[in-house]
Amino acid sequence: MFRAVIVVVLASAEAFAQKTVELKVGEWRASYSQYTSAAQVCDAESQWLAEELHSVSNLLDAFLEKGTTRRGAWSENDLPLLEQGAKVLPAAVAAQEFTLHALAGCSALAKTGRFPEILARGQKLLPEAKNEVGRLDELLRFTKKRVAVEKWEKQRAEAEVLALEACKGVKAAEAKISLAWMDDLGVRRWMFCDGARVEAFPNKPWDYVPAEGKPRDAKRATLSIQTARTYPESAMLKAP
Repeated sequence: MFRAVIVVVLASAEAFAQKTVELKVGEWRASYSQYTSAAQVCDAESQWLAEELHSVSNLLDAFLEKGTTRRGAWSENDLPLLEQGAKVLPAAVAAQEFTLHALAGCSALAKTGRFPEILARGQKLLPEAKNEVGRLDELLRFTKKRVAVEKWEKQRAEAEVLALEACKGVKAAEAKISLAWMDDLGVRRWMFCDGARVEAFPNKPWDYVPAEGKPRDAKRATLSIQTARTYPESAMLKAP
């Protein structure tokens, strides 16, 4: 009787398989694999690897053109794009950097077919992508702030019109404040029914600005500044 000794080595496919991530930012799509070793990159199916690297480069190129500081201004409509980018692109850029670095070390694969072009393009895009994606959180905060301030400024301008309409019947000699506000830079302004205003910039003396076309009057300036100083801060409109 023979004893058959069978040694079975079970290697889980998951131990060697890399995670594939489907990437969506705005209208752009890509997929990439999260390799954990350079050997995985060199042993990857070449067509699949090429397509992934190419798709991520396409997405980064498009995003750098439309979703980063290459642009001069951002609006409320851009917020979803920036939020998506800030959430998913850091990991994508890190994976792209790892894969490109590993590919460059695959002596045979790096020189085969489309890989020289894919490698050169990816390496060219990577420095700017790392820099811009690293600033997305800051850009997102800035854009949200700017959008909020623009909305507030529109509301303030509308409130100013209504406040001036409410001034009808106020005597010209009366230093009556129609509206007061503090902007996002900390500058406070008090508008008076006669069209004059008092301004208080941080760390600077308070200033009286007469209504357009009217001369500066020292007594009026003193009265207006005193009136502004006693105006309750809680009644001021304040920028976000």
